[in-house]
This record gives sequence, C-alpha cells and structure tokens, in this order.
Amino acid sequence: MRTTYKARIVLAACAWGLCAGASWGAKFHVSPSGGTGAGTAGDPWSLEYALSHPAAVNPGDTIWLHGGTYTGTDMNTYSNHLVGTEAAPIIVRGYPGEHATVTPTLSINYGAHVWFWGFEIMNPDPNTYDPYDHSRYATVWMNGGSDIKLINLVLHEGGWGIGCWTESERCEIYGCIIFYNGWDGSNQGHGIYTQNDAPWKRYEDNIIFGQLGSGYGMHAYGSSAAFLRNMHFEGNVMFNNPGNNILVGGGCPSENIIVRNNFTYAGGGARFGYSAANVNAEITGNYFAGNWTVNNWGELTVSGNTAVNAEHVVRLNADQFGTLPTYSWDGNAYFGSGAAPFRLQTSSGDEYHDFGGWKARTGFDANSTFSTAQPPENHVFLRGNKYEPARANVIIYNWRQEDSVDVDVSSFMSPGETYEVRDAENVTGVAVASGTYDGSPLSIPMDLTEMATPCSPATTVPQHSPREFGVYVLTVSGGTEPPGIELEYAVISGAVADDSDCPATVTVDGTAVAVTSSGNTGTWVSQAVVLAGDTTVIPVTTEDGNGNSASLTVTVSY
Repeated sequence: MRTTYKARIVLAACAWGLCAGASWGAKFHVSPSGGTGAGTAGDPWSLEYALSHPAAVNPGDTIWLHGGTYTGTDMNTYSNHLVGTEAAPIIVRGYPGEHATVTPTLSINYGAHVWFWGFEIMNPDPNTYDPYDHSRYATVWMNGGSDIKLINLVLHEGGWGIGCWTESERCEIYGCIIFYNGWDGSNQGHGIYTQNDAPWKRYEDNIIFGQLGSGYGMHAYGSSAAFLRNMHFEGNVMFNNPGNNILVGGGCPSENIIVRNNFTYAGGGARFGYSAANVNAEITGNYFAGNWTVNNWGELTVSGNTAVNAEHVVRLNADQFGTLPTYSWDGNAYFGSGAAPFRLQTSSGDEYHDFGGWKARTGFDANSTFSTAQPPENHVFLRGNKYEPARANVIIYNWRQEDSVDVDVSSFMSPGETYEVRDAENVTGVAVASGTYDGSPLSIPMDLTEMATPCSPATTVPQHSPREFGVYVLTVSGGTEPPGIELEYAVISGAVADDSDCPATVTVDGTAVAVTSSGNTGTWVSQAVVLAGDTTVIPVTTEDGNGNSASLTVTVSY
C-alpha cells in the first residue's frame, strides 16, 4: 500500500476569517532567464546563482527549477555550493507540472545535505565516438561534498550518466532513469561509474538501460588503488547494457557489498567480483535474467535469487582461494536449458555440472529448485517510490509472451484514483496506459517499440526490449509526500458564522475538504491542502447542511 504521510501545521483561528502559514523554510525560484534578484517567481534566480548558495538560502529551504533548458558552457557552470543540514536539507527540485532540462553537467564537488530532485540532465554534445573528448562530460559529476541525494532524475547522453567517486561521501542515488551514455564502439562510458570507501553509499530503484558502445549499466569498478567498500545496491533495474548490466569488483578487494532485490535482463549480465580476492558480500532476492558470475569472495550469502539463462545459470570462480570457501548459499530458483548450466572455476580448472552435480560438489542449494524450462508464469514486481509515494516502478518478465500483462496494483492504489503508466524506455513520451482505477488489474502493453528520442542525431539508439520484458513508471494523481519536503502545503483554520450548523464543508481552490467543528459557532480546521506558488489567492466557501453559506478570498504568502 502506498505510504501516506499527513502534514500538519498549527495555526491560529480568525473570527469569520482565515489564517494560514507554512513552516518548512523559504521557497525560491529559478528560471533559464533568471538573474541575481529576489529569487521569487516574478524575479527568479539563474541556476548558476542559486547553486552558489545566496545569503538568503538557509537549511530547509526549497529551490524550484521552472521549465525550460538551462544551458551551461562547461562542467563548471552549474557547480553546487549549497550547504544544508541533516535535519534540514536544501531541496533543488523541478517545479511541478513543468519540465526543466539542465545541460551539459551538474557538478557536485562541494556542499552538503542537498537533494537534487525531479528534473532532466543531458549532454547535447554530438561526439559519441571519441572517449577521450572530455567535452562529453558525465551528466552528474560527483567528486566531493557529502550527504548528497539524486532523486528521480532523468539522465542521458553524457560520457557517463553519473560519476560518483570516493571523495563524495554518504551519497544516495535513488529512482533515476539513466540511458544512452558513453561512446559508440568503446567500453568507456557507463550509466553509473562509482567507487567508495567509508561510510556507505546507496544506489536504489534506478532504471539503467541502453548505454552506448560496450558501456556498463552499474559500474562499481576501480584499479588496485581504488576503493570498493560499503556499497548498497537495491531495487535497481538494469537491462540491455552492452557491458555488464551490473559489475561490482575491480583490482582492489571489494568489502561490505549488499546486492538486494535488483533486476537484470539481457545485455552483459551481472558480475560480482573482478580480478581481486574480495572480502564479503550479500547477494539476495535478485532476479537475474541473463549471465550471472560470482568471482573470488571470502564470505558470501547467496539466497532468494532467481536466475534464468539458457547456458549458465550461475558461474562461480573461486580459484584465488585454493579450495572452495564455505558460503551460505541456498533457497534460490534456477531456470536453464543447458546440459550442464552450473560452472565452477577453481585453481584446478573449470568444471561444468548439472544441478545434482553442482549440489554434490559445492554443498550449496540444498533447498533450491531447478527447471530446464523458462518460468511457466509471468513474474511481475511493483516497487513504490519512497520519496514520491504516488509513484512506482513496474517490472514485468513476460515469459508467456503475451501482448499485454495484467498487473495487480490493489496494494498501491485505491479505486477512484487516476493513473498514468509510462514506458521507461520512452519515459518522456505519451502514457501507454491511463484512466481511473476501478479495482481491476491494469492492462500493460508488452509489444512496444518506441524509444526515447536522443538529443543528438549522432546518438545510436538501441532497440527496444522485446515483449518478454518491460519496465514502466506508474504515477497516481493526488498523492501526498513525506513531511518536511512537501510542495506548498498548508492547513487552514477559521470559524463558521453564527447561523451555520456543523459540520461544514470548506472549498479551497475548487477542492472540497472535510472540516470539524462543534456548536453553531465552532472552530474548524481542514486537512492539508496543496497550494501553488509563493503567493496564492484562495477562494473559500463555507456551507452548512441547511444551505447557509458565506464566501471570502484570502491571500496566503510563504
């Protein structure tokens, strides 16, 4: 079920009037034509100036990016210097109902406790052929700062989607849609290229597909001098990336790695471990449709995974340890048609086993299952968005090759809510399903072919996933948001007239909300109401059960 967060602001009552206010910090406005003025909707800032941390900005404030294209000259144009606090981060967010696009790069080498949320970043440089042409920057470059969150961004056609390095500490990359990054004919350029030491970095519920050349989706990799420690990957969907969909491993030992409830399809598969002897990892609850390789770990927990692949359902390499380590490896479901789909590599050489031989040789998978056919039923997953509770990712493995798949969303939506479903591979395109939810499963089409239009004609657009697999973004109208990061919310309070009976109905911006009161002249307090802008004029009507009513207009400023 969608989590509902109720916001409440305590206000003083006014006799035959209305008082309102908001307590979540100031709101500032940015536009492509803005400057260094007041930062209001009528006198907006430029994005460059807003990121410089003007003196008016304090922790807990919100900076709204209005629609249009923000065109920087190089990777230093839009460089973050904002500093919030853990309790009151600064929010830089695309304005609701408007589409903001930043080019070519958001650079985060400074600052702390800043959330970048809900807008597009892309690099329009047409050079997709030369990986040493550094004008094709990452869309987000993170080489410093701390406690930065990237939330529900759309990132495409950079040298990398995100470069997030060790120097950027305690970062979270959440809900981003990342595609078409890298260079044709090269293994340089990936969806996310990242390293970490301490403390943790988190990568959750991102959708990463269609990188160029031999680019990787999630590329947690480095030389023997790099760090790959304390990294948490959860809920990510990585597919059709020519290199590995996800690689965690390099020339340095990987340590404290969590890979939980992720999804892959086609592309270069999933690979955990590279050339170094690694320390420890948890690989649990994942759905790997394609190659799955595990290389050289001292300690492993591998459980609850589903693996579907015709040739090798899993490849385990433990040759750097001499003998096979004792792992906690059980409770998995395998689907593979090869005669010996389990591959084990030790210091003595490669071994190929059927399921029985694999269990006897390794001691793993005593309670796991194996089938020589593809899954007989479709597998559908619905993952709600923790920052926007009215949004979810839908992942469909359409093993039955149906033209459309019914998706049960009763745990997420309520009858009467309106919804839209967009194909993640064409997320800025038209909705592929929409309507008012009546309690029945949603019918999601699986025979889609249209891909997102690239910003440069030089970009080689990959083919759409076949009907066997699809990823979608479901949004519901009227959702609320977590406290402290709302849109313009306010709770309205006032008093009803002497001749009005209670309870009354109050209409705010055309939306009727219930109020509570007692006696003929009781005080009422409404539910939270979404308001827009930094000054809103609200028509308010009170009406009792006998048809008595009164109207007034109130201006609410923030």
